Amino acid sequence: MAPVDPQAAERIRYRKSQYCRWADTNDWDKFDGLMVPEFTFDTVDEAGKDVVLFDVAYKWKSRAEWVAYFKAHFAEQQTMHMTGPGELEQVGADEVKAIFGVMFFAGPKGSTGGVHVAGGGHYHETWVRIGDEWWMKDVKMMNLYYKVLPVP
Repeated sequence: MAPVDPQAAERIRYRKSQYCRWADTNDWDKFDGLMVPEFTFDTVDEAGKDVVLFDVAYKWKSRAEWVAYFKAHFAEQQTMHMTGPGELEQVGADEVKAIFGVMFFAGPKGSTGGVHVAGGGHYHETWVRIGDEWWMKDVKMMNLYYKVLPVP
C-alpha cells in the first residue's frame, strides 16, 4: 500500500465529512463543488449484488442523477451519516482509493411515528486531484447492515 501525503489524506477526510454534513443538512447545491460531474454511485450487498430498496436500484451514473434523487428523497427526512477516518491508498499521482466505514440513520422529520432506518457498511471510493483540489469520482457502498424499524 502506497502511503498518502498527510495533507492530501486530511483534505480527503475533510471533504468526506462535508459529504456527510451536506447530505444531512440538505445542502444539495454544494455537491457541485465536491463530486466530478461523471460521479457514479453503486450500492451492493455483502455478496456484491446490487441493492434495491423500496423498489429503487441504488445506482446512479452521474452527480446530477444522484443529487436529484436524494434531494427529493431526503426532503421530508432527517438523516445522520457518520464515517470513520478511513483507509487511504495512493494508487496514482492524482488518485487515491479510500474505504470509509459508515453508520447512517434516517426517518421522517419529527420525533415520533413513521418508519426509521438504521444501517451501516463501507464506502469504497476513488478520489482524484484536479488542480489543487481532491474530488470524489466514484463510490461503491457495501451495505452490511440495514434495518427498517416502525416507530409508534
